Amino acid sequence: MAASTSKSNASNPSNLNTNPHPFEVFARKSYLWMVGLYICLVFNEFIKRPVDFLALALILFGLPLISLQNAKLLWQTMRSSKANQLVTGSLAMMSALFLLGTATQIPLLEGFVAFGAQYAVHIGLAVVTLLVIPLNQRSLQYFANACMMALILLAACDLGYYGFQVLNNQPIGIDYTHRWFGDGYLFLTPFLLARIFGSNGHLHHQNINRQSPFLMSLMIGLLLIVIMLSGGTGARSTYGILALELLFFISIWILRKRSMTLSGEPKRVWVVIGQTIVWVLVLASVLIALRFLFSVIAPHLFDGTLNRSLQISDRVQNAWLPGIDLITQVPWFGHGFGRQAWDRAFTQLQLNHPQIQNFGSPHNWFLSAGFFGGIFAVLAQLLFSGAVLWSLYKSFTRSELSQQAQLTKNCSLGLAVGFIAFYCLRGQVELTIYKYLCITLVGFGLIQALDYQSEQGQKSPNPY
Repeated sequence: MAASTSKSNASNPSNLNTNPHPFEVFARKSYLWMVGLYICLVFNEFIKRPVDFLALALILFGLPLISLQNAKLLWQTMRSSKANQLVTGSLAMMSALFLLGTATQIPLLEGFVAFGAQYAVHIGLAVVTLLVIPLNQRSLQYFANACMMALILLAACDLGYYGFQVLNNQPIGIDYTHRWFGDGYLFLTPFLLARIFGSNGHLHHQNINRQSPFLMSLMIGLLLIVIMLSGGTGARSTYGILALELLFFISIWILRKRSMTLSGEPKRVWVVIGQTIVWVLVLASVLIALRFLFSVIAPHLFDGTLNRSLQISDRVQNAWLPGIDLITQVPWFGHGFGRQAWDRAFTQLQLNHPQIQNFGSPHNWFLSAGFFGGIFAVLAQLLFSGAVLWSLYKSFTRSELSQQAQLTKNCSLGLAVGFIAFYCLRGQVELTIYKYLCITLVGFGLIQALDYQSEQGQKSPNPY
C-alpha cells in the first residue's frame, strides 16, 4: 500500500506539495511578494538601475528555494504541446545567440554588463520565479493583482511628476519628459481592460453582476485617468495603440453580448445596444476632454506630437536600413549588447553613408535581435512571439466555466494583448526593452501549468 502511494506521488508532482515545511511556505510566500514588488517597480524608468539589481538579488535569493516538483511540472507542461516546446526552445536559442554575439566583443566587457542588465537578469528571474513559487491559482491571482498595482503606481508616479514640474516652474510636456510612461500604459492597461470587460462566460457574467459597483467604478475611473495621462506622453504610437486596445476589448465585449443574446436571451438585445452606445459616448467624451485639457495646459504637446517632423521615413533611413546593413555585416552571431557596440559599428557605416543619423539603435524589436545575435536570433524571436501568442490563444478559448478557468482566460487575454501592443506594435518603431519579457514569461508559465494540471485532472499545489 505504501509503495502504491509513493508511486502515485512520483507520477503526480502536485501531490508533493501536500504537507510543506512551515519555513518553505513562508519562504515561497515571501518570494512571491518580492516578485510582485519587482512587477510594480520594473516599469519606472526613474529607478531602472536599482530594479536591475533587485532582479539579480531575487535570483540569488531564489536559487536555494528552487522546487524539484516545480521543475518536473514545468517540464511536463513544456512537453505537453508543440507550441510550449517552441516557446522554450526558441527562448533558449535566442538567449544563447545573444550571449555568443556579446562574446565577440572580448576583450571589451561593457557588452556583458549591458547583456546582464538589459536581458539576462530579467529572463533569469522569470525562470527562477517559476521554479520557486507555487504553480497554482493563488499565484496567478497574485500575478494579476500585481500587474494592476503596477499600473496604479505608474499612474501615481506620472501624476507626481507633473506636480513636481509645476512646483519647480518647469514646462509641462514640451520636452516629452513623460514619454517613457507610455511603455507601461501599453503593457499594463490590457490587464485592467480584461477586468472591466471580462473574458467571461455565463457563469462569470453572473459573478460580475454581483461585484461591488464601487469596485467597478474605481476600475473605470482608473481607465479614464490612464487614457488622459497617455495624452501627456507625447508619443503617437502610444495614442494609436492604446486606442486599438480599447477598440479590441469593446469589440470582444460586444461580440460576447451578441452571442449571449442569440443563444436565448432576445430581450437583452436592447440592453446590449444601449450599453454599447453608452461606452461609445463615454470614450468619445474622454477623447474630447483629453484634447481640450492638453490644448489648455500644454498647447504645444498634443498638436506638436501629431505634427512632429519625425516620420516613419526617418526611422527607415536612419535606423531600420542601417540596422539591416549592420546585421548583414555579421550575420551569424551579431554584434552583441551595449550602446558602445552600436556606436562603433554605426561609425564605420557612416564612413560610406555620411548622411545617416545615429538613432542609437535600429528602433525595431526584431532588427535589434539581429544586431545582438544575428539572423538566427531574429528567427528565434519570431518563433518565440508566435508560439507565445498561439499558446495564450488556446488558453483563452478553453470552454471551462470554472472560476480558475475564467481567471486564466482574463490573464491570457491581458497578457497576449499587452505583448502584442508593446513588442509586436510599439516595438517596431521604438527602443528595444527586453525586461518586460520577465512578466510575460511568469504569467505565461503560470497559465500553461494551470492548463496542464486541469487537463490531467490534477489538483493545483496550494501550500498556503
